[in-house]
Amino acid sequence: MTDTKTKSSSVPNDVEIHGSITFGGDMVFAGRLTGGNIKGPTLTVSHGAHVTGNVESDSCELVGTVHGDVMVTGKCELKSAAILLGDLTTSRLVMAEGATFVGKADIRPEQGKKTP
Repeated sequence: MTDTKTKSSSVPNDVEIHGSITFGGDMVFAGRLTGGNIKGPTLTVSHGAHVTGNVESDSCELVGTVHGDVMVTGKCELKSAAILLGDLTTSRLVMAEGATFVGKADIRPEQGKKTP
């Protein structure tokens, strides 16, 4: 029997990290990260968060700022306050009015889906 509980982590807005973060489950990141990357399944970069580094996840909701490349295997959602300065690779992109994205986007539908 598999564990059905989802691991949940958070980094509050008063935390500054110099280095990389690898996590399992869901993470809400509200702090500052420099000199590293964030990698894990489900990531939310909260309002006021600032990441200088790359992001790798299965799904990502971006509300804060990322200076780096973002690689998402599933859906990437840029909310209206989001700022992404870097390249984006994802299978699905949702971008709200007001979001800022400066970089190249490589959007490819998920593998295994067939078009009619």
